[in-house]
Amino acid sequence: MRNSIIYEITQISIYFILIFFNITVLAQNELNEGIQFVDIDGYKFEVKFQGKHHLSTGVPVVVFEAGIGAGNLDNNAWTTVLDSIAEFAPVFSYSHSGLGNSEWNEIVPTPRNIASTLHKLLNKLELPKPYVMLGHSWGGVLIRTYGGHYPEDVKALIYVEPDNFMAEPGEGDESFEKRGMDPKAVDKFDRESFAAFLNMIQAPEALVAESKTLANYWGQNVKDRDLGPHPEKPIALLLGTKGFPSYPPTPPGLTKPWDSDELWFEAHIEKRITTFSKWPLMFKNCYVVISTDAWHHFQRDEPEIIIDITRKMLKE
Repeated sequence: MRNSIIYEITQISIYFILIFFNITVLAQNELNEGIQFVDIDGYKFEVKFQGKHHLSTGVPVVVFEAGIGAGNLDNNAWTTVLDSIAEFAPVFSYSHSGLGNSEWNEIVPTPRNIASTLHKLLNKLELPKPYVMLGHSWGGVLIRTYGGHYPEDVKALIYVEPDNFMAEPGEGDESFEKRGMDPKAVDKFDRESFAAFLNMIQAPEALVAESKTLANYWGQNVKDRDLGPHPEKPIALLLGTKGFPSYPPTPPGLTKPWDSDELWFEAHIEKRITTFSKWPLMFKNCYVVISTDAWHHFQRDEPEIIIDITRKMLKE
C-alpha cells in the first residue's frame, strides 16, 4: 500500500539506536532460540527464531515478513504478537539485506529477489515445511511472491493490511476523484514526501533501494509483477478502517493536493475496501476480517485477531 509506507517508517527505531550483537554466524543445523546470524552468499543475515520446542510436536513454522524498512528484531511493533504466537508455534523472522543488523548485499530488493533470499535462509536452517506465511503491508507482497515461486513450501498465507498486489495501476482511483482529488497528484505527493522523509533521516542505502523498488512496483501491471502462479492455499486477509492518528507533517517545498485529511483518508479506505472486496471471488479458502477498531498497524490495535487467525491457519 503506497500511502501506508509513510506510517510504516515512523515505527523504525533501528536507524536511531543501533544494537550490535557479538554472535557467531550459524552453520547449518545450529538454529537456536533468539537472535543469531546466518551466512547467505557471503553476507550475514540477522534472524530470530522463537518457540523452537514446538518443532518436536510437528506444529508448522510461522514465517514473518514485515513491512518496508522494518528492522530491530528485538524491539519492534510486532514483538508482542510474535512472542504470543511463539507460545503455540515456532516463529521465524529476519531483517532484510542492509536493514536491522543484516549486511547489505547490494542486490536490488525486488520481491522476487527477497523471496529467493528467504528461501535460501529457510533451506539452510532446514526448517520443516510447509510454512504459514504471515506478512504485513509490503510484507504481504513478499509472502505472495514467495508462495507463487515456492508453493510446495507454503501451508497458508496471512495478509495483515497488505499492499494490494492484485490491483492494477489506477484501479479504484474514482474514490479520490469523486471527493475532488486528483489521484495522480495524491500519488506523486505521497512518493515525494516519503522520499523527503528518507532524506531527512539519512536512511541507509538498502531502505532507499527498497522504497524505489516499491514505487516502481506499483507502476507495473499485475502480469508484470513476477508474482508467480497463485498458490492454491488457504489465505486470510485482515484489514483495518480506523482513521489514521494524523497525516505526517508536509515536508518543506511540498503542498498537499487535498484540503481535508479526513476526506483523503475516506478515499484511501474506500479504494482499499473496493479493490480487496474482489479477493473472496478470486481465491478459494479466503477468510476476510475487517476491523473498524484497527488502522494500518493492525498488530497494535487488534493483536488478538492476528493471533487467533494464525492459530486457525496452522490447523488448516
